[in-house]
Amino acid sequence: EQKKDTKIIIGQVTKRQSAQTDVGFVMWPSAIVLSRWLMSNPHLIQGKSVLELGAGCGLVGIVVASLLTRLRDNQEPTPED
Repeated sequence: EQKKDTKIIIGQVTKRQSAQTDVGFVMWPSAIVLSRWLMSNPHLIQGKSVLELGAGCGLVGIVVASLLTRLRDNQEPTPED
C-alpha cells in the first residue's frame, strides 16, 4: 500500500481580504504549538470527534482533519506532514 504525502502550507495574509477587522486573520502562536503537539501525539485524538471553536485561521482543525484521515486509513502521521 502506498503512503500518501500530505502537505499543509501556511501563508500569512498581508492585506485584509474582507471588511472583517477582528482576529480571524491571525495565525496564533498557540495554534502552531498545539498543531505540532497533536502531530507528535496523534493517538490522543484517534477515534474521537473534534470541534475547534475560536479557530482563527483554522490551523488546528486542518491538522486534526489530516491526522484523523491518516489514522482512519492506518497510515502513520509524521511531523513533516
